[in-house]
Parts: sequence; C-alpha cells; structure tokens
Amino acid sequence: LALSLAQNGKSVLVIDADMRKPAVCKFLNLNVNPECDLANVISGKTELSDAIKYVEKYKLFILATTQANDEPTEILSSQQMYKLIKAAKEEFDYIIIDTAPASVVADANILSNFADAAILVVREDFAACNRIKSVLDDISSNKAELIGCIYNNASSGGVRGVYSKYKYGYGYGYGYGRGYGYGYGYGHHNSD
Repeated sequence: LALSLAQNGKSVLVIDADMRKPAVCKFLNLNVNPECDLANVISGKTELSDAIKYVEKYKLFILATTQANDEPTEILSSQQMYKLIKAAKEEFDYIIIDTAPASVVADANILSNFADAAILVVREDFAACNRIKSVLDDISSNKAELIGCIYNNASSGGVRGVYSKYKYGYGYGYGYGRGYGYGYGYGHHNSD
C-alpha cells in the first residue's frame, strides 16, 4: 500500500511501530542507525526529523524500529507518540503504521486511536474467527474507521466457505497476519 501511494506521487511515511518484532527494515533491506529508531524519538533522545529516513529506491520515508523493546505498550500509548503522529500528519500525505499482532497485544488497538483509518490483514488458515471478530470489535470502538482488508497467503483454490473442511467463512473485511501472524494499523492523513 505504501509503495503504491508513493509511486503515485504521494508523500508517505511508514512507521514501524511493531516494537516486539520489527520487520520493515528487514523487509525493505535497510540498515538504520539504532539511535534513529522510534523509541529514541519518543523518549526525546533523537529528533523526529533526524530519525525519518528517505529511501529513494522506494520513494518512501521510514521511521524504523531497529530492535525489540521491553515496554512497547507504554511507549506507544504515550503522549509523545500522539504528538509524533500529529506532527507527522502536518508533513506527509499518508502515514502507514505497522503494528504488532492485533489480537495478541494491545498495540494496534492503542494506535488505532491515533489513526484516521485501519486496514486489517488476514492470513489464510492462521487466525481463528473469534480472534478476528475481537479485533474488529476493538477497532470499531476506537477512532479509526475500518476501511478495508487484505486477504493474505491465500491458496490458489480461492477462499474456502462455510461448507469447506475448514468450517468458517469470510463475510466481510477483517484481517490478521503477515507471514508470522502480525496485524497492521494504518494511519491516513486527509489532505483537505
């Protein structure tokens, strides 16, 4: 999503807010100075402008998390995180926030209060329907509007319905998963 928006001329900041198992740098094959990561910006050790890196190859701005953190929920729920996102909204057309698993920890739920919209990702045959429903309930009780979903790692046979051997169906957009079961929260900045 971030790459598509950037290729269409939008300024896009990707925040790796998965402070439990950060993967954005690994996925994009980036080396980022650990002093310039999200936790250091929130703690005030590093300025936001110094921590955001522009990646010319992808036309993306990245605010990375470089290593796992012991107190991610406390950091992400802080007033400093709110101020960081508010400041970023002034500078970018879109802010995409990658979070830890939505139904396992509270991080995505916390960040959805800072976001304008949420898109959830579900990995086929990975998350139980009751966990997905719980995530939907959490998102709907917060500020972010659920605007869509991505169905990930689908088999070539298509979506299995209620009469398949899996005994569940997919009725509306919800999601979870990125290979190892991580969910995403996305922020969208209206440019009007």
